[in-house]
This record gives sequence, C-alpha cells and structure tokens, in this order.
Amino acid sequence: MTLNFKEVTDSNFDEYALELSKYWGVGQKGSDNGLSIVISPNLRRIRICTGLGTEKIITDSICQQILDNKIMPQLRYGKYFEGINQATNELIRVWNNIPSHPININNTYS
Repeated sequence: MTLNFKEVTDSNFDEYALELSKYWGVGQKGSDNGLSIVISPNLRRIRICTGLGTEKIITDSICQQILDNKIMPQLRYGKYFEGINQATNELIRVWNNIPSHPININNTYS
C-alpha cells in the first residue's frame, strides 16, 4: 500500500504503518500471521510490518535485508512495482523455506 496522507509524519510513520495493518486485518484472524509493505513516497519511508506469528519466520533482520537489497535499489530509480515485486517474491521464498539461488553473474545458464 502507498500512503500520501497529510497526518502521517516522519515521527509517526512506523506506528501508523503498524496500526493501519492492524486496522485492515492483514493476515488470518487468531494466527497473527499478517505482513504488509507500507510506503510513503512523500516521506521517502518504507516499512515491512509483520504480525507476531509471521515474525517467527520473517524476522526484523530479514525484513531489513529485503528492504536494503530488493526494494530500495529499485525505488531509487522510481521503479516501485519492480521493488515491491522482488520483495514479495523474496518474502514468499523465505516463508516457504525455499533456498535462494546464487546469482549468475555471467548471465549464462547451463
């Protein structure tokens, strides 16, 4: 979701993102397994919010790595879809415990 509300400020962005995720009921009721990616282009802020059930698998450290390595490089070039898409794919991979594949720097396949 992308936020452009005037009431969201740099000082309350994280809290607002968490409350918005709770309000929308992201995840399954009783499992606390939700996850949302909240972006405020005006504030240049982004947060991956996870429920307590999700945090057991997708930790804050993993979220930060995904922000740093998947989302932010794309957002720097205004490629919001690409960044969110790469992050979503990585989050699904982690959630399903699928091993990552090494990057083929020669761009050739055997």
